[in-house]
Amino acid sequence: MITIPWRAWYGDEDLTLDFPEAWDVRAYWPNDAPELNAAEIEAAFDRPIGAPPIEELARRMVAQGKRTVAIAVDDISRPTPAARLMPPLMRRLEAGGIDLDDVRVVLAVGMHRQMVRADILKKLGTAAVDRLDVYNNYPHTNLTDFGVSKRGTPIKVCRFFGEADLKIGVGSIAPHGGPGYGGGGKIVVPGVASYETVSEMHRPGRLRGGLLNVDHNELRADIEDMARRVGLDWIVNVVITARRGVAGVFVGDMVAAHRAGVALANKVYATPMPPEPVDVAICNAYPKDTDFHQAGLALNAIASAKVGPLPRRVVKEGGTVVIITASPEGRGFHLLYSPGMVYARGETDWRNSSSPMVYFSPNVTPQDARSPLLFRVWDDLVDYLADRHINPSVAVFPCGSNQVAAGRIV
Repeated sequence: MITIPWRAWYGDEDLTLDFPEAWDVRAYWPNDAPELNAAEIEAAFDRPIGAPPIEELARRMVAQGKRTVAIAVDDISRPTPAARLMPPLMRRLEAGGIDLDDVRVVLAVGMHRQMVRADILKKLGTAAVDRLDVYNNYPHTNLTDFGVSKRGTPIKVCRFFGEADLKIGVGSIAPHGGPGYGGGGKIVVPGVASYETVSEMHRPGRLRGGLLNVDHNELRADIEDMARRVGLDWIVNVVITARRGVAGVFVGDMVAAHRAGVALANKVYATPMPPEPVDVAICNAYPKDTDFHQAGLALNAIASAKVGPLPRRVVKEGGTVVIITASPEGRGFHLLYSPGMVYARGETDWRNSSSPMVYFSPNVTPQDARSPLLFRVWDDLVDYLADRHINPSVAVFPCGSNQVAAGRIV
């Protein structure tokens, strides 16, 4: 039996996976780190990186007769425990002379669904929800135009964020196949950006990106150029533990603080790979397992072993890769990649497909997955694997979306 974390934001439970005794099953956990307590999180605000303390920025702004603050916070599909970050941030803004009536939270949903009250309470916590004005970014209207980036991307963002006097971003640093890692300027683009901006930025083949690569990444550079032009003043970014706790807090300049956080993320998320290729790899999408649209991020654990110099194989030729995801929200939605959207894959008759990817999720259907190899009952998946492999070697990656192969730092 292997016990893994399950259902981020919807209980953060344990799920026990039961395998036949004859199978060689091993769990490959990240290095991980101790979880910070409230005092340690608070202390991180006293050590800004590459920028003054937020109280000082607030005082300067107030001295100039300015007063409005916008805080962009990532959405429920991201694991950031913002409820632990908002109270110290709010206290420090008040210490700098800001009236919290002049602070607006803009939920950086990007191209994802709008958040409802239950999501907002989970993400921000009662203290912030009861005191601050909270608004979902909507990418089609209420926009401010900031021109065009150096790489030709139109820059339009939510007016409530773009026109604020002080702009803050709150998010987490997690592996991402496009800009290398999430966090930093990504809270602005795509977080609070327009449909036009995000669709152009994501146009296939336009800008080179890459998993784990942040310093030689055209997509990341474009994002940071746009965030600078919009005027992102300060970030609060976290690296999270395997159980969605806070392993590190990095505040300050959107690039300097972000890169310091990436350095810790590379250590915390680093995962030893199997010494030899295995028959089956089981990759759990936690902590990005709210919906099936996020499920592919589970492959970060094994994809990171195959990028950059000295690539290596984790799964044998002819082996099986399984993505597992709680997906309590079901299929999920993305304004660019969901069925029928501009960058969605062409419609095919998935029922006759010999899809190489196998899925397990109790809350997703084969229609949602567009795959005949979607299993909703664990024992059914085990039976399928037993038919394909005799007493297989199995590697389980318990929080695959936030795991990277040890030594695979680009």
